[in-house]
Amino acid sequence: MTRRQLLRSLDSAELTEWTAYWNLEPWGEEKADYRTGLLASVMCNLWKSKKGKTYKPEDFMPKTKRRRNWMTNPKQIWAYLCSALGKPDKKD
Repeated sequence: MTRRQLLRSLDSAELTEWTAYWNLEPWGEEKADYRTGLLASVMCNLWKSKKGKTYKPEDFMPKTKRRRNWMTNPKQIWAYLCSALGKPDKKD
């Protein structure tokens, strides 16, 4: 799907709605990483000593340079929507 095709079928308001939805309920690999980190932190906290470090899900997630609000960049929004919809990211 090209950008023009996307813009013909998806207006700015709907794109904004999808972005807001993703910010509330993210899907994809970040969500999967968080679930795995949550499970790992629960298991480690069950077996830690009383004075040991309390683990958080983020302690077990891959470190990336991406900020939490990375979906504000239009190119990244486009690439993510294409991947979420299973469409190749072709340029105009």
